[in-house]
Amino acid sequence: MSTSTSVGFGTTKVHPLRELLYELSEHLQDDDLEKLKVLAKDRLGKEYYKTHTASSFLSSLYNQFADEEDFVELLKDFVNVLRIHVDLGSVAFSNLLDEYQKQLETERVKRDKLFVGRGGYVDNIIGSLKMNEETNKTNAVCICGFGGIGKSSLATEICWQMKCRIKKVELRSKETVKEFLGNVLQVLTTKAGDTEGITGLSMTFYSEEDMASKLYSIIQMETRETILFLDDCDELMKKSKRPFLHAIDNLLKQIKNTKFKVIMTTREKLIIENELDSQQAIINHIQVSRFEGQLQEFELQPLDLPDAMKLLRQCTPKVKMTDKECRKLAKKCGCSPQALKIISGEMQCGEVAPAEMIKRLHKYSGSKFEILQLVNCCLEEMFSALHARLQKCLVRLSVFSGSFDFDAAKAIMGGNNIHDYDVQLDLHILKCHHLVEVDDYDSSFKEELVPVMYYGNRRRELRYYLHPLVQDFADQRAWDPAEKDLYPEGKQSRANIVQFCERKLCQFAKMARKTGYVALNAEIQKNLVYLNTFFVLSPSYRNVYEISDKKQFMELFYQYMIMETFEVTLKRFMFFDQQADEAKKKNHRKTYCFMTLWKASSATDLDKYSCVIESLDDIKAEVEKIHAEGEGNTASMLLYAFFRFIEGKLQLHYFKNTQKAKQALAESVDIFKRFGGKSQAHIARAISLLASAYFDEQTLESQTTALKLHTESYDILSKEVKNHHDIPQFLVNIATAEHGIYQHYRNDGDQKAAMEHWQRAADFYKKAIELNSKWNVRNFNLALHMKTYAQLHMERAIHGEKESEGSMSSRDMFAIALKWATDALEMGLKYTSIYQGYRMRFMIFRAYILQLMSKRKEEAEGDRLSYLEETRQQMIPLMQLMNGAPPSEGLELDDFEFQKIESDILPTLETLGREEEMLQAKQIIANYKEKRVSCPPLHYQEHDQQVSVEESSTGDIEQPPRKKLKRN
Repeated sequence: MSTSTSVGFGTTKVHPLRELLYELSEHLQDDDLEKLKVLAKDRLGKEYYKTHTASSFLSSLYNQFADEEDFVELLKDFVNVLRIHVDLGSVAFSNLLDEYQKQLETERVKRDKLFVGRGGYVDNIIGSLKMNEETNKTNAVCICGFGGIGKSSLATEICWQMKCRIKKVELRSKETVKEFLGNVLQVLTTKAGDTEGITGLSMTFYSEEDMASKLYSIIQMETRETILFLDDCDELMKKSKRPFLHAIDNLLKQIKNTKFKVIMTTREKLIIENELDSQQAIINHIQVSRFEGQLQEFELQPLDLPDAMKLLRQCTPKVKMTDKECRKLAKKCGCSPQALKIISGEMQCGEVAPAEMIKRLHKYSGSKFEILQLVNCCLEEMFSALHARLQKCLVRLSVFSGSFDFDAAKAIMGGNNIHDYDVQLDLHILKCHHLVEVDDYDSSFKEELVPVMYYGNRRRELRYYLHPLVQDFADQRAWDPAEKDLYPEGKQSRANIVQFCERKLCQFAKMARKTGYVALNAEIQKNLVYLNTFFVLSPSYRNVYEISDKKQFMELFYQYMIMETFEVTLKRFMFFDQQADEAKKKNHRKTYCFMTLWKASSATDLDKYSCVIESLDDIKAEVEKIHAEGEGNTASMLLYAFFRFIEGKLQLHYFKNTQKAKQALAESVDIFKRFGGKSQAHIARAISLLASAYFDEQTLESQTTALKLHTESYDILSKEVKNHHDIPQFLVNIATAEHGIYQHYRNDGDQKAAMEHWQRAADFYKKAIELNSKWNVRNFNLALHMKTYAQLHMERAIHGEKESEGSMSSRDMFAIALKWATDALEMGLKYTSIYQGYRMRFMIFRAYILQLMSKRKEEAEGDRLSYLEETRQQMIPLMQLMNGAPPSEGLELDDFEFQKIESDILPTLETLGREEEMLQAKQIIANYKEKRVSCPPLHYQEHDQQVSVEESSTGDIEQPPRKKLKRN
């Protein structure tokens, strides 16, 4: 077999991995191929099952991957699972894959062909990062310097020369520590077909603490020498400098004595001289820092003149240029690599001669111009010489703050009005001018497989980006009204990216109904950078139209359901509020009501029930009018069904009026079933909420009905798509119903029936928790699931039921309950606001279990005291919350958990002899009660009333129940 290789390994036209795949396809038996198809179907989707030959199967599978390393990893898994032992010559195929993977990881960062000079920097930095030097304290290097000086090129060269595993993290447009940690985790964990990795969708449900913990765990377990290349940290240093430096400090502490080293690039220094201790010093441009000496900082200077001339020569091989001209141009560009590349692009294309370029740059000569100003001057000269079409193209591309793919570029450059090859040609010309760059790390191995003008389908796998200086330069013109020719281009590009994202949301909605969570997760991750731009630009550039038919209603409805999975609630709330305002200005009645209902839905997730009531009151009359006018119009009927759904949700979760909730939700379900179309996820949600209304009536009959409805909703959803993102919650709903029925049979003394329902409840709870863990979904709902699972075991422990001889003891049940209550509290603290009622609930529940355990006669005296003391420790933060809670926030006075404070938990202090603490706690509780009583309840005009709820026909004030947060 040929040993020739591709990117980084040689110039052969045959990709080495394709050569390996050909050899494998020749040796695979029919049985092996069928087994591979089944594995691919389970891991990646049923479409791979349709291929008939080994070569076509492997080829089609390979073409689905934008990342070669992911494909090699998946291929290794397949070979290992099937135990395929193919010998190619004298070497086993699995060994060849291992060798290729090692070679790929080593040379993963493509070497910059235009890199020159910097020999001293390269030697010093590599010397600082020697992997096997026991006495070496340095674990990280930061290369700093102004824009265009060549920081990323130097870091890339160092990565290439060090010949170890490289993991590059592009941080160009990242502004927060959470984004920083999330992107590092994506690079380190996400593999194609691997649902255990951290991806854009699941990142929504992680806190910074979660991500940091997972990152540190990965670092500790890594057995291969690895460089973590953190490129372009400028926005993080601007927007989140202090927390980012703190995160870097923690990261360096974690990589100490591991296989990891870090290389960073940033314009701003991480270490400021006046922050150094008197005992520290700056030696040879290396600042020994407060990072305990683990990080060394190298301030990059412009190229030496000979190296600058060499770079200019390399960039202009077709240009006739004397040494004198070359020297003058290098000096006028301040020996900045970026400036030299910019002017060379113009000369290389034959648009201007060296002598003319010298004349143009002469006006920028002089000491008053700093290096960065010279780079901008070169950009100005280059830009003015560009063809008007290319100027407009560059301005449009400046809408991207990070990398972008071909489809996104085409969308903002004209969409269907421009041919693919015109887009490719413009990108290629801008690349030749060093204005657009190809992200070599992500897909360089595929770029060299085919000539530039014949990418075919592969062009969509490449990712492009603008150098930050170029992006800033073009973006200024896109937003400047004085640029009469370019400002309209900027406006159009912003409108185009919004439309592009709307189409993506529509695609996501279809994917969710067909392929489910895993595929949706990966697709959202690839487009997350565009979606963030969408939310910023939508208020000004999204075209709000009147919803006129069923198709428009359902398309938008499902897009916004998908939006719930990846966008934080507050952003969604603001988005719908802005869209509602825009619809109102245009007098789009249906759209205004539709957006207001989605705003109300987001408000329920934020516990802003006053906003929910205000929103429903605002549109109630209009919705009913539209409903009356449009009897038989599907869009009008669906809008009315949506209104009744939100109204039922309010009645159930806030007012606790199950009868009115059931009426509203039953009507909503009926209309959705009659008019909702083929896709039924929205119907499943409505049925599930109706089931919750039945469950809250607390009778055996009603909870049995709830179980049937929850099972129906789960069946509807799981049949439509096996791994829909709502599936874990629907499993918990079934478990909750089984849990309630268990309680009824237990109270009636039917031990056998009780145990059957207890076991089913435990199984459904556990399945939901495991599915959330598998999908890396960590959020408030998962904390609730853990709490209810703990409660199930606590109840069993209290009542001492045993299924049979040898089953778990009461003590074992308490231990399981405490474990899950502790996990629920830990997660709940991360995903609740400081005074949210559920935060208090989690604390009270754990304290309640502890005090129950302290009362067990079977416990040793020391264990009982230990449980009592732990209960007391849990009370401290609880009392602090109650003392600081505003009148409108926290637990309701009639809440079950609140009542447990006085009846069960508070006496713990008396048992421990803590009289003074008990008096303080009683005073805090008394003050809390006074605050809550003084807070007036909210009101809502009921759907079936003709008079205001504040003033009934008798003239009395009707007082609805106090606010209770949604139960799980």
